[in-house]
Amino acid sequence: MLREFCKHVQATDVKPRDGVRVVVEGAFCEQPPIGLVDVIEASGCIVQDDDIAIGWRLFDRDIECNGDPLAALSKAYLAGSVYTSVRHDAKRPRSERLLDRMKSAGAEAVLFTPAKFCEPALLDYVLFRQKLEEADVPHLKIEFEEKMWTFEAIRTEIETFAESMLFD
Repeated sequence: MLREFCKHVQATDVKPRDGVRVVVEGAFCEQPPIGLVDVIEASGCIVQDDDIAIGWRLFDRDIECNGDPLAALSKAYLAGSVYTSVRHDAKRPRSERLLDRMKSAGAEAVLFTPAKFCEPALLDYVLFRQKLEEADVPHLKIEFEEKMWTFEAIRTEIETFAESMLFD
């Protein structure tokens, strides 16, 4: 059944979706609700990369399994972990790493999605915003609440942001 399904998928004529390619950043304190992610995609943005559920993709290669597991994990974290909004790197500022991540993902803008009252993420936004403005990268900050269930105001903001880029 799966092979047959794959044949149908490959034979389907799909037109590219018109939208703004974005990186979603700022899940410092907690993950945004799935409804917010749905609204981002439905409002004209194509998520190229994000910092949601980073534990599943923190390392850029497999971790060595022979020897001391704690030492192997530490070595992998220091030498082979990818950029995330919550990992500090003494070699380069996170704001520069965000620009690198955008370029490698093929994104043209950044959406910041910090939780309301998450001071670390809100303070980070100041530094990220400054670097993005210097690089002339469009960005939008959208704060969410823990038990948020309606996203109409946010939908309007994101649609306006995306349309301003698409029809510029």
